[in-house]
Amino acid sequence: MDTLVDANMKNFAVDLALEAGALVKELQTIWLAKRTPNTLHSWVQNVLRDANIPFNTPNDPIWVLPTNFKTIADDASNFLICDALQKRFPEHSIYSEESDFFAKTTSEYCWVVDALDGTIGFLSGITDHFTVSIGLVKNKKPVMGVIYAPKRNDLYIASEGRGSTHNGQPISVSDVTDINKVLMGVDSGKTKRTVHLPYLEKLLQEKTGITCPFMTACATVPLCMVADGRMHAYLATSLAPEDMAAAVCIIREAGGKATNLSGKEWTIGDPSILAANQVLHQKLCEFLNL
Repeated sequence: MDTLVDANMKNFAVDLALEAGALVKELQTIWLAKRTPNTLHSWVQNVLRDANIPFNTPNDPIWVLPTNFKTIADDASNFLICDALQKRFPEHSIYSEESDFFAKTTSEYCWVVDALDGTIGFLSGITDHFTVSIGLVKNKKPVMGVIYAPKRNDLYIASEGRGSTHNGQPISVSDVTDINKVLMGVDSGKTKRTVHLPYLEKLLQEKTGITCPFMTACATVPLCMVADGRMHAYLATSLAPEDMAAAVCIIREAGGKATNLSGKEWTIGDPSILAANQVLHQKLCEFLNL
């Protein structure tokens, strides 16, 4: 048994993330190659049928905000994950980007699902930064995270008290503590898109700032890179719970610290996040006057 998460729960989430990742990867391959929908694997056609999505639906963006869209891949992956979770854990709540509360109960456990994070990169093919993210929170605290980036073949898994892994190998945050040497993800989110600019302006100061900021329209990949040490820190001002829940567990179990921009430990409902190793996190808080 894991500390707070049954191993069967974690294994189920891993298998589900891998299946959903294969689904979105297959759909992207079809669309980017401009192949006809009838060349889809039969199991993908079955998912689309169960989700009431016609096979010949075009891959046009579905605009949900003036500057934000989703695709049928978001909806298909969301149906696959949430339907399976509801059947396997009917007593648990499920919160997802595409349907808010897919299932709401009085349970202390809630699954937090981002069925396709990084839709812009997914649809355009500009970057391989897109993932399937499945988190589990208990009383608003992340206790398990599974994030799979199918195009990168990156699978991150963590549960409270058991550490974090990347493709089966233990990982830890970097030991970089010099702000000048920091590679850092910086995001605004879909709304309030200029709130991060004062932070970015300070981080870009020539003598005291970081080496380089990154923005790829996907929160989960850079957050996982903080967990495995390839990226040193991450800051965002206005994200949704599903963008961060799984990744927060992965970062913490890799030895990192994840708070909101008030310096309090991140919990479900916080729109902002700052993540780094323990020492660098404190230095960034002081540098940014948090």
